[in-house]
Amino acid sequence: MGSSDSSNRSLLAFAATCVAAGVAFSVTGSHGLGAWVTVAALALLVFSLHRLGRSGPDAPLEVEPTHRDEEPD
Repeated sequence: MGSSDSSNRSLLAFAATCVAAGVAFSVTGSHGLGAWVTVAALALLVFSLHRLGRSGPDAPLEVEPTHRDEEPD
């Protein structure tokens, strides 16, 4: 996982948190503020998900054979 990948994941987590905050604002009575925060956070969420997807696949895992995977002598 490179630094770019971790920043993409951090941005995704931040955007998801902002969506939850926007919904909380809407529920608690600040409907106008909550709507703007939610819409802006959803746009950021879509952007960050796109950026994470464009960063490419993860590196393949290197799996060591277990005793069950070895052929009998």
